Amino acid sequence: IFKFKLIFDIRGFWPDEKHDRLNWSKQSLKYRFFKKLEHYLMSSSEYIVTLTNASKNIITKNFNLPLASVIVIPTCVDFNEFKRIEHSARPCSLNIGYLGSVDTAYDFTKFCFLISQLLEVYEGSIHLKVLTNQSAEDVSALTPKKILPQLKLEVKYVERAKLSEEISSFDFLGFCLKENFSIVASMPTKIGETLACGVPIVCNSFNSDIDRLLEDNEAGMIYDFKKNLSEIQIKKLFDLLENKNTALKCSWVANEYFSLEKGASKYLNLYSQTIS
Repeated sequence: IFKFKLIFDIRGFWPDEKHDRLNWSKQSLKYRFFKKLEHYLMSSSEYIVTLTNASKNIITKNFNLPLASVIVIPTCVDFNEFKRIEHSARPCSLNIGYLGSVDTAYDFTKFCFLISQLLEVYEGSIHLKVLTNQSAEDVSALTPKKILPQLKLEVKYVERAKLSEEISSFDFLGFCLKENFSIVASMPTKIGETLACGVPIVCNSFNSDIDRLLEDNEAGMIYDFKKNLSEIQIKKLFDLLENKNTALKCSWVANEYFSLEKGASKYLNLYSQTIS
């Protein structure tokens, strides 16, 4: 009816996320309705904003769109809120961090598989701190019982203003995302926030963007949670944690890829082109 110009900021493959994470049937009315709406918006918009290059490739191919009409702007970080905070005394234990949900899009039990292997090779104690709004009972229920007695497990909710201090105390932050179609369009906010605090990330290869982001820039490690840690991977992980330049590399990656100012500039340029 009205000749609006549209910019479709997808934030992810939403209908497929509901299928992959909440078991929406692809034959259901709600799934088919939102897929039709998605198709209309993809086809009718002047520009499409997506979080990953991996999803950009799918969108341009599936909807026969020019590359220039699909813009990648990852989740951005305000460096006034998220920054490295040095702790005067580092504990002797290995501090592993986890941030956010332990279910739905994430496989917390598989993440614990990594910890169970580190417990076998690390001589000191391991402290896992889970920052989430879910209960300690929910977290414990997904933690394999055989590693619970050996693990210092802390579960708590932290206000946003205190997240930088908590994240900065981690040796690394880890998580395992469930691999499926919709995950190629995801770039969780905690990735940029964690890197901005100078902390490396250990996660699975849930899309090609995260592979390049962490491995190419030495800001973390990609790990297949279905396989045992090799001696090479163990050495690589502890070399990463002991390297004094790791925090600087993580901060550089955050500034290069997740800067709020750069993201805002891209949006402003996009709006200017749309209304001109």
